Amino acid sequence: DYLGSGAASTAAGARFSAKNCVLESLSCHGQLGVLRTDADPLGLPADTITPYTSVGIAWRLASTVTLLAQMDYHGEVFRSRLLSENGSPLWGSLGVRWRAGKSWYLDASFAEDLAVGASPDINFRFSFTYRPVFDHSKK
Repeated sequence: DYLGSGAASTAAGARFSAKNCVLESLSCHGQLGVLRTDADPLGLPADTITPYTSVGIAWRLASTVTLLAQMDYHGEVFRSRLLSENGSPLWGSLGVRWRAGKSWYLDASFAEDLAVGASPDINFRFSFTYRPVFDHSKK
C-alpha cells in the first residue's frame, strides 16, 4: 500500500527572482518560508512548524543551455536524539537545463548533503517540463 501517511501539510513562503544579477547572463533566485505538518507518519515527536530557505543561480551559457546551482536548508522536523545529533539538513545542488523547444525543458541535476548525516547522501533529479508561451499581442 502506497497510500501516504494521511497527514496534511501546508506551506507559506515568499520567492524572489532577479535577472541579470552580477552578470548579464546570470539570474538569482531565492525563497524563504515555513512548512506546517499535521501528523508524523513515523510516530516520532515532530515540530509542527519548520522553516525552510533556498538560494540559487542560473547561468545562461547559450540560448538553449543553462547551468544551475542551488543551496537548500530546512529545520529539523522530527525531535529524536538520533536524528538531532546530525543537525538540520543542508543540500548543495548542481545541474544543467536544456531548452528542447519553444516550451519544453529538460533538467538534470544532483544534490549532495552538506550537513553530513542530516539528509540523504546524494540524489539525482531529472525533469521534463512544458511551459506554455502565451502571445499577449494578439487580441
